[in-house]
Amino acid sequence: MAGNGNTAATSFSIEYTIFYATISGTITDSDSSSAIAGAAVQLKSAGNNIGSPVYTDADGAYTISGVPAGTYTLEVSAEGYDSGTISNVVVADANISGKDLMLTKTFIPVADITMTNAASVPAGSNLSLEGTVTPANASRQTIVWELVSAGVTGATVVDGVFSASSAGTATVRATVIKGLSESSDYTRTFTITVTAGPLTGNVTISGTLKYGQTLTAVYEPGNNTGTLSYQWKRGGIGGTDIGVNSDTYTLVKEDIGETILCVVTSNEQTGFVVGSSTGTIGKADGLAITGVTAVPCSTPDNNDGKLIGVTSAMEFKKVGDASYTAVSVGTITVSGSAITASGSAINVSGSAITIIDGAIIGLTDGEYLVRFAATDTHEAGPASSFTVAAFTPIPTYSISGIITDSDNNSPIAGAMVQLRDESGNVGSAVFTDSSGAYTITGIYAGTYSIVVSADGYDSGTISSVVVADTNISGKDMNLTKIVTFIPVTDITMTNTASVQAAV
Repeated sequence: MAGNGNTAATSFSIEYTIFYATISGTITDSDSSSAIAGAAVQLKSAGNNIGSPVYTDADGAYTISGVPAGTYTLEVSAEGYDSGTISNVVVADANISGKDLMLTKTFIPVADITMTNAASVPAGSNLSLEGTVTPANASRQTIVWELVSAGVTGATVVDGVFSASSAGTATVRATVIKGLSESSDYTRTFTITVTAGPLTGNVTISGTLKYGQTLTAVYEPGNNTGTLSYQWKRGGIGGTDIGVNSDTYTLVKEDIGETILCVVTSNEQTGFVVGSSTGTIGKADGLAITGVTAVPCSTPDNNDGKLIGVTSAMEFKKVGDASYTAVSVGTITVSGSAITASGSAINVSGSAITIIDGAIIGLTDGEYLVRFAATDTHEAGPASSFTVAAFTPIPTYSISGIITDSDNNSPIAGAMVQLRDESGNVGSAVFTDSSGAYTITGIYAGTYSIVVSADGYDSGTISSVVVADTNISGKDMNLTKIVTFIPVTDITMTNTASVQAAV
């Protein structure tokens, strides 16, 4: 401060935040562009590792976190691939994404090819040429086969299949394209001996592999020049001879679970050709349910439902139960007034169920599944669903009205009101109260008449009273008093028979 020669000190502070970025990207295969999982990504600066490597996930993605500002290099390595580098990764004040890299599989040259199938083949038959590449992890594995020399065999190689028409020797070449390097193939030649072979051709077996079905053996032409014979076999080439000399065979119970063969021979060529079913023989499909009907419960206890039309070949269960129960159909015997039933009682969900004469009775309400049970020759059939409906009370309605005197419209108390249908009286009569009113309750839908009677009155009828879906009121009636003519039989003078004369 001026004036006294002293200088005042001023203090201040500077606050700043160090930014740490993330670096992310994806590592993929250069051939297929597919993700490389488990690739190691190492962050480096000035040739030194920064922290530990991170590893790509199943999608080939990686993220390196907590990277301060600077310039870095990413070194990427993965088993079976040449390593790769992402250079000049500059971190300033923002996260960095898209640092992707494609790795190239490490090239391993082919050292040898071994022919793995037979080096000889009968004339007229086909040989699918097969080989094994050494080492097993060579970068190129696909072998291309071609004919070098047919000699006198008439050999051809088409799509890797060798065939020849005459005995002799032929030479084939196996090539792995770019098997030695990206610019050099690996090749090796093999000699195949063609022998004068037995019967050639193929046998295919068509048909449904289930009990009761018919199989057909089809000989696809080879070198046969004679008459063919067919021998069906169960259980392999050394198994049991079955059927007759025919190109068809119908499957029987004993075939279930077995493989069926057909051995085809010729009376001109030696040897045989064999066709085999593509799998083991199964049971026939189960039948679908027909003729079964559910009957609803008829009481509030909901325990008298029925399934009718079942047979002993069926089984059933309530939906939610763990297993099916076999249907046991009994019989009914009537002897005089006695009725007896034979057949098993079946318990379902704790309730005793009696099965008599093609019906399952005593069922609780709910959904039931019925199917034909599996047998030695048939699978269980498809389940059909049946719903045993719960008891549904039939709705009832009421009819009401007023009975009056036709002369003065005064109410008639104690008049009897009776509901009737075409069969007669329905229920008990009701009686009018002091106001002449009546109400009949518990009436089912239908057409009725109402008959009204009262002492001293002629009876009356209200016809064609239709009860549909609601209570009915206003069914009134005027009754006419009964008028009965009574003749005079006498007259009696009720006052004195004498009188005093006037004075």
